[in-house]
Amino acid sequence: MDSGKDSSNYLPPSTLKKIYFFLGLGIFVFILILNIIYLVNNQPTPFEKYISSTKSLYVKDYVDRGIFLNFTDAHNFTKVYFYIGSIKSHYSLLEKGQYFNHGDIKNLSIVLDQIKERGKEVVPLIYLNEDNYDDFSDYENITNVCSALKGKFNSLLLDLEPTSNSSYEKLLKTYDDCRKYISVSAILLSNWNEVKMKDIQSFFTDSDFYKKFKDCDTLIDAIMEVTDYTIFKASSNQYKKVDSLLEDFDKIREKHTNNIAIPILDMDHNSGESGLYQRYNESNDEFFKYFVKVSEKYKGVAIYDFYVWYMDLYCLHLFQKKIYYSGKPFNCTEEKKF
Repeated sequence: MDSGKDSSNYLPPSTLKKIYFFLGLGIFVFILILNIIYLVNNQPTPFEKYISSTKSLYVKDYVDRGIFLNFTDAHNFTKVYFYIGSIKSHYSLLEKGQYFNHGDIKNLSIVLDQIKERGKEVVPLIYLNEDNYDDFSDYENITNVCSALKGKFNSLLLDLEPTSNSSYEKLLKTYDDCRKYISVSAILLSNWNEVKMKDIQSFFTDSDFYKKFKDCDTLIDAIMEVTDYTIFKASSNQYKKVDSLLEDFDKIREKHTNNIAIPILDMDHNSGESGLYQRYNESNDEFFKYFVKVSEKYKGVAIYDFYVWYMDLYCLHLFQKKIYYSGKPFNCTEEKKF
């Protein structure tokens, strides 16, 4: 009988189980490593994360309708703050509910309608004047514009940025009066966090009106009480400083839960110490990572403004070519032939 000899050629079941276990484990680990390598190599780029982030666009100059509309689509902006004129220069149009944007009057309504048709919210924005931010001589006229825009838009952005203590009462009255007709959005300057309401009380001519803000600590607190939406300008060219300003802002907005408040980042390469263009120019990826971080924390972020941001992304401030690009931003230090 050879049965004893034949049985020696077979492994015990327990040994086979161990072999199968480690073989399966090895295959699992191998597949896991392949998946990790795939995921690492296919992670969204910082720019792609920027594209998918929640963001708004501030538009002072819009260059060309086709370029502008394509850009807002490709970069996934969900809200557009669009300049339609100033009280000082364009009141005769604005009081009729008409718009002005650098010579384009006829087509401007079409542009705004086309933005809406793309599923984006349009918030018209107006200035009091373009030169002297403390000149509030015509501020009463803003109320007529608010009335004229009633029913046409959900909200109106009043970009009023006075620096004088004597102007702040009129600033707050403008928001309060306009809000009777339409939801009001406001720009908040970071240095307004240092303006204490108790320190400017003596500049108010209407003591009853001041009582409206008796529980407000800073000017920003007061503005958030008489507006529905606010955009905070964290003005610095350093990420750490912007973070610090945003932390202060976050503490304030927690007290005003009825006010929808987001930051706005300045990308104007002429802004010097107040904008992040230099940081963007040093490292595109670092800027986009920062942009996404801010957007996620505040559930949205605005960028100032379309023209300079579009030009910066595609180096057109160097070449002055009005051509639309939807791909990854160029390295502006390299020579490009368009």
